[in-house]
Amino acid sequence: MTFIAQKEVTSAKTYEQKFRKPCLPPKDSGITIGIGYDLRFVNKARLTADWGDVLSGEAIDLLAGVVGKKGTKALLDSVKDVDISLFLAMRVFAKRSIPEFLKQTRSIYPQVDGLTTAQRTALVSLVYNRGTRLDGDTRLEMKVIRDLLAAGNLAQTRSQPAELSARAVGRRRADQDLQGDDAEGHPGGRFLVFHALR
Repeated sequence: MTFIAQKEVTSAKTYEQKFRKPCLPPKDSGITIGIGYDLRFVNKARLTADWGDVLSGEAIDLLAGVVGKKGTKALLDSVKDVDISLFLAMRVFAKRSIPEFLKQTRSIYPQVDGLTTAQRTALVSLVYNRGTRLDGDTRLEMKVIRDLLAAGNLAQTRSQPAELSARAVGRRRADQDLQGDDAEGHPGGRFLVFHALR
């Protein structure tokens, strides 16, 4: 899969200015590096597997000190010397993160591989933004998509996954607006757009 565009990180210049160093997103996220890589939800072994080929051992050791933890300014300060170029961030995103997001998407939408590229992109982007949980009123669109796929009636509603995914991500962004997005807008409600190469 090849990275094409991201709603918040709109250019190489933006990445260099805002996301090259670790950042602290709002609410319950951990320290985040690269392209939406939230260190709260990984352990040192996973961090090393994903980033060990592109970061120095010293950088890995610094980042290992914040894995599994809710982000704080103190933790952010402890990793302020870590520097990740856009090239390296994209490399890890394409080779490590996207396959993981696709795996998670398959866990709730097992029909995803039979969809069009646009539909598959919408679903993986949705899972990237919102995770795989389907319970609760805030997950209505995700449950509708699940039911559409299970019923096998996408021939009659071909645009539904993309439209509903956009609505679900919009709901996430609205939630974040109420909670107070961070100044950089990273990584939170970003709606990734990428192309699946087969």
